[in-house]
Amino acid sequence: MAGAVPFSAITNGLIVNPLSPTNSLKLTKTSNDDVFLNQAEITGVDVAADNGLVHILDAVVLPNETVVDVAIDNGFSTLVTALVTAELVPTLINPFDSFTVFAPTNEEFDTLASENNLTLNDVLALPNLGDVLTYHVVAGQLLSSDLTAGRVETVNGDDVIIDLTGGVKVNASNVTQPNVTATNGVVHVIDAVLDQNFLSVNDVTIQSLTAYPNPVKNTLSLKEGLIGDFQILDLTGRIVKSGEIAAAKIDFSDLKTGTYIVNVKTSESENYVGRITKN
Repeated sequence: MAGAVPFSAITNGLIVNPLSPTNSLKLTKTSNDDVFLNQAEITGVDVAADNGLVHILDAVVLPNETVVDVAIDNGFSTLVTALVTAELVPTLINPFDSFTVFAPTNEEFDTLASENNLTLNDVLALPNLGDVLTYHVVAGQLLSSDLTAGRVETVNGDDVIIDLTGGVKVNASNVTQPNVTATNGVVHVIDAVLDQNFLSVNDVTIQSLTAYPNPVKNTLSLKEGLIGDFQILDLTGRIVKSGEIAAAKIDFSDLKTGTYIVNVKTSESENYVGRITKN
């Protein structure tokens, strides 16, 4: 890049323009004071020359449009800030790996903060921010046509649930814009920040919940004979109500208008899941 930029001028999240206009360079400075240019670690610094400085890298960087570039170029500034804060940019910008990213918009991060009585800075300061973000990433490129219903393991080791009924859903969120491709993967835009605790499904059978009326005003009736415990989750995956089913009915009268996910777990370790609208 033009100019003699010393190592001391590098800050976490710095984006600079090289002589080539093809793409920008992204710098990450970790809490351990390791510094990366894209996916390459800087191993030698401030080697002086008559006309500038040389910083030594441990890998070749390429001008590829990665999944991180997709987020930067399409206005996902909160997601990008979160990735910078969690020091995940070097991983996701690696052109030699491949990722599928489920990307919440800025508005969805704002919703997550407000519904949990937090500020956006509080969200970015979460001690498990890295786990939250890697729960939105799947190894390999999966276009919407490649997705199948059921569990998909994320980079952090926990599963998301893919539902292909009436469009593509990831846990309780909808894919609102699929297949934004990059050279190292694909981005699917979603309408909620994913919650790792969604459904808490561990070795259970998931079946569709039969319930009426839908939309519901006060009382939701379940199929006859269904007993067990229930959870009601909002579209961020947050549990808003839970309890034991009484007389195959669930009281919705105290919930706000909106769309919810109802999860019923029986004593036989079966899960019944349905999307219910409250009027």
